[in-house]
Amino acid sequence: MRKREDVLRRRRGGVRRAAGGWSKGLLTALLLLVSMLASTPQALATLIPAPTTTFPGFATVGEVRRNFQVTVTNTSDAVGSVTDLTNPVQLTEVGLTPSCAGFDEADECATPELDVFLIDTGAAAAQGINGACDGTTFTVAARDSTGRHSITPDQPVELGSADGLGGDRSCTIELTIDEVDHVPTVDVDPGEAGVQTARQVDATITNSAGTDSGTNADRDNVTVLRAQVRLDTVSTPNLGPGGGSPIPQGDTAFDTATVTRQNSNSNPDPTGTVSFQLIGPEPNLACSEPVVFAPDPVQIDPQSGEAQSPSSPPLDEGAYNWVATYSGDDNYQPIASQVGCGEDSERFVVGEAAPGELSVSVDKAADPTSLPEPGGTFTFDVEVTNTADEQVSVTSLTDDVYGDLDDAGNADVANNSCAGAVGTQVGAGEFLSCSFDGEFTGAAGDSETDTVTVG
Repeated sequence: MRKREDVLRRRRGGVRRAAGGWSKGLLTALLLLVSMLASTPQALATLIPAPTTTFPGFATVGEVRRNFQVTVTNTSDAVGSVTDLTNPVQLTEVGLTPSCAGFDEADECATPELDVFLIDTGAAAAQGINGACDGTTFTVAARDSTGRHSITPDQPVELGSADGLGGDRSCTIELTIDEVDHVPTVDVDPGEAGVQTARQVDATITNSAGTDSGTNADRDNVTVLRAQVRLDTVSTPNLGPGGGSPIPQGDTAFDTATVTRQNSNSNPDPTGTVSFQLIGPEPNLACSEPVVFAPDPVQIDPQSGEAQSPSSPPLDEGAYNWVATYSGDDNYQPIASQVGCGEDSERFVVGEAAPGELSVSVDKAADPTSLPEPGGTFTFDVEVTNTADEQVSVTSLTDDVYGDLDDAGNADVANNSCAGAVGTQVGAGEFLSCSFDGEFTGAAGDSETDTVTVG
């Protein structure tokens, strides 16, 4: 915690004599004790003759409706005009700068924050809750160009003296932080863990002899903590509640992550990234290896809170599990997916390769195409073409008139080069050619149509 000398500004008033001389009306120095206390009831600190401030030591991004207190205390000795109850000391204004905008040291606040803490403003936005101002309402002005809020009583507040004359010498005001808006972009105390912002409290008191003001000397920096988010993920495909079915070998998968803010009405939009990893095949118990796919981090969509991984490369057989983490956000803590290792929504299984769809064509031509009555021998040429994009194997070759062309002992054909075709591998776009002779006889005008089938 860093200290500052109390800033005390005094202006002395004077009354001019009729004879032309001067009679100095001395205004006793009025020291102000300014303290800011968390709304949790607690005893006030021992009064010391210097302004101080305390504030909730920690605040979290997205916190809303958090009350705190400011106490102004007249610590002057009971001398001079302060003891004159017909000339009371009045609290005229309290200033609150709830960020480092109140401090212009070039090494600490060159780019001041103006709105880390958003304070309730307007008429009766603050309430006197103890001491001389108990029951008094205060108007809180919107921050000015320096980030300062002016807090003024809606009716006079008279402060007693340090020796007990004139009633209560303290005034405690309760204000409200409407929202902790974001983690400060300026860390005013790099030596402390976390990110700190400073705030300044000042107060002004007056009587007929003049005014006096003071500023808290001890800044009591506030550490602003990053909020938490929830990260949910789901794989496409996944085993799902019903167990799901394996996908064919060679298929791909992708993962979808959704970031949910704890308080969607106040927390800032998420701006981080999601890192995806696909573990498998056969992940270890911690789902940490083997890593088969780890794309670059994906920026979250600040409106939907979603990020989708690229599709994986074609996958081999086995079990797989996605894991994901969210990070890189100034206002939110890094977090791993709520979906744990081995949960069905992030798991899937790759099975055997799906059989390809066969696509072949068969051409058959007769030579000659006709003979004089009573007919005779015809030569048939057969060509089987693989039109699929993968290799096929011939499993059968038959003719609906001449029977099994793969059978070397088939007596219905001669010169049969198609025998032994079964088992032949035909590559994509390639073909198999063979031929056989068959007899066809009959009366003039007869015709024969026969079909070759390949399997």
